[in-house]
Amino acid sequence: NGQSCNVYALRASIGTADSNKLENGVVRVFRGEKFLVERRIFGVYEKFNSNSGWSAGNGLLPDFFSHWSYVHSGRKLLLCDLQGHKGRPGGPKYGSEEYYYLFTDTAVLSEGQCYGCTDLGPEGMKDWFAHHVCNDMCKKANIEGIRAAPLRYPPALPQLCRGVADIIWPRKPQPRKPRPCRRRSTPASRPLHSRADFKHRFELSRCARALTGLAHTPARNCRRRRERTLQQLV
Repeated sequence: NGQSCNVYALRASIGTADSNKLENGVVRVFRGEKFLVERRIFGVYEKFNSNSGWSAGNGLLPDFFSHWSYVHSGRKLLLCDLQGHKGRPGGPKYGSEEYYYLFTDTAVLSEGQCYGCTDLGPEGMKDWFAHHVCNDMCKKANIEGIRAAPLRYPPALPQLCRGVADIIWPRKPQPRKPRPCRRRSTPASRPLHSRADFKHRFELSRCARALTGLAHTPARNCRRRRERTLQQLV
């Protein structure tokens, strides 16, 4: 309704179980085991967006808040995976406030990827902004153009699934360079079509071998041997 509201995030605490914690006769937490405890959220529990850029579209403020956190931190952090309760008339109040957002179990994307397994790092930021569509609140705050660099691959898959992305979105084939034309030093021989062609070529080959042998013959015997060879060939 255009009314301003505050955004809250619940803080969790880590404890150690002093005994086995049972639920319906089943041990859920063993003695000495570490556990994380958050305050209970009253009202309707909703999920607004995720750390991969998905948005439920059930509120302008959560998506704007994630975008704003990236700009406000100098492009070093991005708060996302927002979920919790959205205050509305007739619902539970947070203190005396009727309109509010109460987030829990949020994810933080960072440059150093140092906030646990849900921190997808710089590639996660790019993937998030590849899905994010700036709403009226982003435009009013003049942060519409401040975004992470686009991904090289189409959005929707993290960095570890690039092999699958190459299958779904194959890269454009690069044109092959033309190979240099290699000319034959001698013309290709004509194929044999008949027995006569084979015999004719055989005779030519024998004549060539005979004349080649005459090149190494002394001059005084060259003429006599050439005549003898030609008589045999004829």
